[in-house]
Amino acid sequence: MNAETVLGWIGCFAGMAGSLLIALKIRRSGWGFPLYLVSNAAWFGFGMTTAAAGYVPVLVQYTYFTVTSGIGVWRYLLQPWLRQARGRRYLCQLVTPEGEIVTVDFIAPHGASEDERDLAAFHALVAECRSVSCVRAGSRDEGEGVVVELRRCRG
Repeated sequence: MNAETVLGWIGCFAGMAGSLLIALKIRRSGWGFPLYLVSNAAWFGFGMTTAAAGYVPVLVQYTYFTVTSGIGVWRYLLQPWLRQARGRRYLCQLVTPEGEIVTVDFIAPHGASEDERDLAAFHALVAECRSVSCVRAGSRDEGEGVVVELRRCRG
């Protein structure tokens, strides 16, 4: 198997896997962008090995795709990671209407007000809670009966 064939198949499968991850719109979808970078590098290499055969447009297109994939890596992986690294870790207990105590471990922005911290706790609860009685329709209102009390929140 020659280099062109290997690069073509790597580019093909990495691109398909990246597209699937992004199309699924799951928590790990952002990892589709590094797969795109692998695909782009492979197709760029393919274009380099076949440039003499008139594949210069492939080089141009995958250079552009590499830039857009880099933007995706920045927005979906690096920015959230940096934001979390700058935050402060909290451990809170929330009480559901049924009296169930749910402990939530989360990151709030550094210097967050009490309201911002409570909102971050609620979002962490929505992300982690598996019980319908614990979180219903993402509401924070007591009238909806979702979270009765926030207690013992410490950073």
